[in-house]
Amino acid sequence: MDTMTRTFSTAAEAAQHYITEPIEASEMIANADAAFDTAAIAAEVIEAITPDRGNVFYRQREDIDHDEFWSIVERYEREG
Repeated sequence: MDTMTRTFSTAAEAAQHYITEPIEASEMIANADAAFDTAAIAAEVIEAITPDRGNVFYRQREDIDHDEFWSIVERYEREG
């Protein structure tokens, strides 16, 4: 995943960056949402953070490395 953790204003933006884009790029899948339960993946890999100023931001959990990410993705592949 990224060497520097980016944060996003919405969970949807974080999911797009950290889940949908890598799946579609590496698996040559045109529609990650059709092939995987991306909401379930997001529930495991995206976290909300609240820095000192009180705004909520979303990012990938720091304890999720490349191998763990793809293990989670595989668990949520849709059948069919």
